Amino acid sequence: MTQTKNYIYLAGPWFNPRQLEILELTKNALDEVPIKYYSPKDEMLYEPGKDIDPMEVLATNVQAIRDAEVLVVITDGKDTGTMFEAGLAFALQKQIFYLWVDHKPGDKFNLMLGASGVVCMDYVELQTALEEHIIGCVYDTSIREDIDYE
Repeated sequence: MTQTKNYIYLAGPWFNPRQLEILELTKNALDEVPIKYYSPKDEMLYEPGKDIDPMEVLATNVQAIRDAEVLVVITDGKDTGTMFEAGLAFALQKQIFYLWVDHKPGDKFNLMLGASGVVCMDYVELQTALEEHIIGCVYDTSIREDIDYE
């Protein structure tokens, strides 16, 4: 069994300007929490034509998820790679904090994600949840009543 490290794995897309903005704002929020984070974008970025093997990226990020204490998963953009990371984290029984910032009235959150972790709807809520996690709070991962699901 892999030894868990004391860091957050930050999963999220960065494939368009808004996704990149949300990722950078999330990193800014995580800078205020007393636990370091691992961002695949900054640590192990695959770029076509570069001397990096996609299987190496996969293996490195899977190991980083195994080693992480918790995951923060940005759900905006519904990126398939990010959802893969969330599913793996759930299978490994990691605590997951989902961040959903670009929601509007009438938007619905995925039911399986909502049932598998804590849903945070802004950066302050995320910071608070992570700080509570650090001091040992146990989370009720039951479905939030203030969110519509699909």
